[in-house]
Amino acid sequence: MTKKTISTIDRSFQAKSLRRKTQLSKENGPLSFQKIADDSNLNVMVVRRIMGGRQTPKLGEAYAIAAALRTSVGELTNSPERAALKASADKIDKIMEEREALLVKLQECDSTAALIIDNLLPKNS
Repeated sequence: MTKKTISTIDRSFQAKSLRRKTQLSKENGPLSFQKIADDSNLNVMVVRRIMGGRQTPKLGEAYAIAAALRTSVGELTNSPERAALKASADKIDKIMEEREALLVKLQECDSTAALIIDNLLPKNS
């Protein structure tokens, strides 16, 4: 990663974490840096520096703050690739489940069609 990429990620994390804090405050009442620190099990000064853009978060700190803000690191860093991959995997799982259900129905239809054909054909006695 280049310095530019890192600073872009840092800026995104800082801006989006503050935006998320504001959003949660509007939805649930005031959300303090102390509450985020408590929920993330971090020192309040670390949380203030990270969310204020004065400190680059370590990976564990980023995940802890994201969890305290009820979001993901990907959402806070403009890196939704993992979220997109998970969504795609979930869609594939659902398609495979539907495929299995359709195969069962197709087998039932084949069995029913075979019985109907048997009953329509003249019996040789």
